Amino acid sequence: MKIKYNRTTGSNYQMVKITKQGFINATRNSGGIQSVIAKRLGVGRSTITEYIHRHAWTNKHIFQAEEEINDLAETKLIENIDKGELRAIEFRLKTKAKNRGYADTSDTQRQLTTEEITPLMIETKIKKVLDVIGGEDQNQN
Repeated sequence: MKIKYNRTTGSNYQMVKITKQGFINATRNSGGIQSVIAKRLGVGRSTITEYIHRHAWTNKHIFQAEEEINDLAETKLIENIDKGELRAIEFRLKTKAKNRGYADTSDTQRQLTTEEITPLMIETKIKKVLDVIGGEDQNQN
């Protein structure tokens, strides 16, 4: 480790060499979070970000760490489903069972194109508007 002097801040700092094995070890159980990896290596987050951009092989290890934390989260979700916790059950159904009809209506709604709009649809909309307007007129009397 070398000691360097930073002219901007007026303080000494240590130069730390990041090795491939050191990076791999720091990535384990990090969830792929760069600030965690940086802290383990004794460097700043921006140093890790630069290192990742310079070394393509790091992406595989970051991805693997992210997947491990996703697996852990899914395990906890399944434990909560087993306990009968409704929020966990609902979340699972809305995200993984959409093909079974559990999708949010906001996920399934979309704008129709002009070719898909039929005269019957227009007539139905007009009737609804007239019903609302008619109801307002009756309330005013």
